[in-house]
Amino acid sequence: TREAVLEAARDKMPLSMDELYLSWQTITAGGEAQQVLVVGVPRDVIDAEMQALRAAGINPRTLDLKTIALARAVNKEQALILNIEPSSFDIIIVVNGIPEVMRTVAWQQDSLT
Repeated sequence: TREAVLEAARDKMPLSMDELYLSWQTITAGGEAQQVLVVGVPRDVIDAEMQALRAAGINPRTLDLKTIALARAVNKEQALILNIEPSSFDIIIVVNGIPEVMRTVAWQQDSLT
């Protein structure tokens, strides 16, 4: 249920629920236990992206997270994906075709020296 997902996400997300857009999908359901993929993205990030897209005359129907797109592109049952960019890196652990762990870590370039 929505309440159960929100309660579980509240304990795991680094920001408050008011600061996030949340989305979830049930991955497995059996018996009393369910496996649910929950994604939280800071509202200010999505709002800024949407404003830029609309200013360019683009009205997107869906958005996909980079980490999920990377997992889909690799298309393996088991994988450890590391995507390194100038100001951040992404870690994705795929188990049984499901991205179990997805983290994006930001850094400042001058902090690496």
